[in-house]
Amino acid sequence: MKSFTVVADIFSGRPNPTWTIESENMKTLQSIWDKLKTCTPPKQVPPALGYRGVTLKQGTTEKFFVFKGYVSQKHPT
Repeated sequence: MKSFTVVADIFSGRPNPTWTIESENMKTLQSIWDKLKTCTPPKQVPPALGYRGVTLKQGTTEKFFVFKGYVSQKHPT
């Protein structure tokens, strides 16, 4: 069973909190995100300090990035 790593990008100079979710939970998240409306988010640059988003990765490949109410998904090329 594949696992995914979740990283909450909140610290500067310290390790960010990370945890693992199994593919079954990722399937649930994928189903939820598939139902989200498509939009063009405003250009927002995460701040240098504080909350900078959450990333879900499989191995070294970023799958989802969540920041300020927007979710983006990267597809393998």
